[in-house]
Amino acid sequence: MKVFIPVVSKDKSSKLSEVFGRSEFFAIYDTETKNTEYIDNGSAQGARGVGVSVGQLAINSGVSKVVTRKLGPNAVNALESGNIEVVIQENTDKTLEEIIQAL
Repeated sequence: MKVFIPVVSKDKSSKLSEVFGRSEFFAIYDTETKNTEYIDNGSAQGARGVGVSVGQLAINSGVSKVVTRKLGPNAVNALESGNIEVVIQENTDKTLEEIIQAL
């Protein structure tokens, strides 16, 4: 399973981004291979509709789950349309590594 996670930087010590659609980077973690890939968010500076764009990015990346702090309604709708499970991370101090270990 692939998991899509908005992060502040491209390393496993990164904190979860406070925003989803405007996060600068995303980690895509594969629970089968244990590999982590980082991608830039080309929509981060967009004026409107970034939640939909990032939701589509998650769908196109072949992920099954998103772990994030919060989501706007447009992102929720986009992810639901792709049958992607959403997990809201309550503990905002966790690092990417800690989130991965909890998967």
